[in-house]
Amino acid sequence: MPTAEIQYREALRLNPQLFEALQFLGVLKAQTGECPEAIKLFNQAIAINPKNEHVYLNRGLVQYQLGEFQSALADFQTSAKIAPQYAEAYFNTANTFQELRDFSKAVVNYDKAISLAPQYAEALNNRGNALQELGQYPEALKSYQQALAIQANYADAYFNYGTLFQNIKDFQGAIKYFDKAIELEPNYLEAYINNGDNYDELNSASQSLRYYEAALKIDPNCLEARYAMTLSRIPKIYSNKQELQESRKTFETMLASLESFVKAHIKDSHHIVGSHQPFFLAYQNTNNKRLLSRYGSICIELMKGMQSTISAPAPRIATQKIKNRHCERVSASTFSMGRNY
Repeated sequence: MPTAEIQYREALRLNPQLFEALQFLGVLKAQTGECPEAIKLFNQAIAINPKNEHVYLNRGLVQYQLGEFQSALADFQTSAKIAPQYAEAYFNTANTFQELRDFSKAVVNYDKAISLAPQYAEALNNRGNALQELGQYPEALKSYQQALAIQANYADAYFNYGTLFQNIKDFQGAIKYFDKAIELEPNYLEAYINNGDNYDELNSASQSLRYYEAALKIDPNCLEARYAMTLSRIPKIYSNKQELQESRKTFETMLASLESFVKAHIKDSHHIVGSHQPFFLAYQNTNNKRLLSRYGSICIELMKGMQSTISAPAPRIATQKIKNRHCERVSASTFSMGRNY
């Protein structure tokens, strides 16, 4: 047991109503991933002092991590109501509205956080993501620029900058910003995959392959990179029949490999389906039944992972795009250790 936990528990043994010991022990449990225990401790702390903004923020952060966004939102809003000048409360309120796909309300709350803390680079970055979702690209671009003016080596801001250019089909521009993110974070898996996609859009097979292979070097089990790499082997244009036949053989070999891999890695992978498609096979004057059947079997295997987690049909809120799902990578607030004055 960590020394800090021993001390907090001894303090609570002497005084079970000690708010700070409950609050800080809850933070400790949250940081070690013991979320139910953390929430229990925060609940006890709130019962003792229901007017402390930090404990609501901390409980909200745990609920956010658990995907309980409505409960998290209520806690962050309560924290802001108790302490109207608390920038972290508005920042996390905005992050939660993003998860709930209410991007207009997210922007309002990011603006409030930034008005209270003008150097809040994470809020500016995440504000750019919400504006990007709303299609307000010039404003989103300005928000990323402001974040980078404050924090020049902010890899996530460069990454999100890249997704903006990707969304407006400026693939060369997107490549530049993803490369910058990679320069700052050499193991930035998503940036490698997105640049593989960009080079695929530019019909540069060798470059797209290089980036997908780099992603797999970082994470050999990255299904998204394997899936994208396989589907990108279908050329958009080809010079002659020999080139076409060779590309089809390569695609079929990689498709077989992907099929084997998928059978062992289907858990929580249904979101991959549709992210890349064998669209350009239709432009090849050849019978594609065998290839499309194999591709279809892969999609079926991937969707089985989703079926096993759903007991009955239910409304579902999408939390991310298919193609550019990584553009919403947000900077979560750290737990607050504010004292009870």
